[in-house]
Amino acid sequence: MAVRKSVEDALVVAGRRERWLTACAHALEAQGFTKIEVSTALFQIKANYKKATIWGDLEVTLLPESADATRINAKATANVDNVFAAFGSPGRKIIERFKQGLSATTVDPTPVAAAPTAESATSASVADQIRQLGELRDQGLVTPDEFEAKKAELLQRM
Repeated sequence: MAVRKSVEDALVVAGRRERWLTACAHALEAQGFTKIEVSTALFQIKANYKKATIWGDLEVTLLPESADATRINAKATANVDNVFAAFGSPGRKIIERFKQGLSATTVDPTPVAAAPTAESATSASVADQIRQLGELRDQGLVTPDEFEAKKAELLQRM
């Protein structure tokens, strides 16, 4: 007997949410999601994913993080049973599929922490950016080499 479980993940990207709403919809289409419903009023997208043994729903909500940054919240709900528990979370796989599509879009999915800024960074903001990069590295969104290169660049600004 399967149980429905939800998995959530978030990503902060450079750019306004209007731009990312379209990019997210295209990413879902490119990755084979179906029944894609876009709400421009709520900045929300709902879609279904049904491939092989992974069936579930994805809800993507875009929130303004700052004047030129967007938080993309993704919530996947999928059936989980003992057979699939051995191979990983179906909800996590749905979110990863969405992220793969997002990284392949024409919009640059550069995380905010890696986005260049016009202002010179203060010591506090450099430390914050390095912390954010560390979180992105831990989530697998930035490679260890990319983390080290950007960290070295940020430390030179101090």
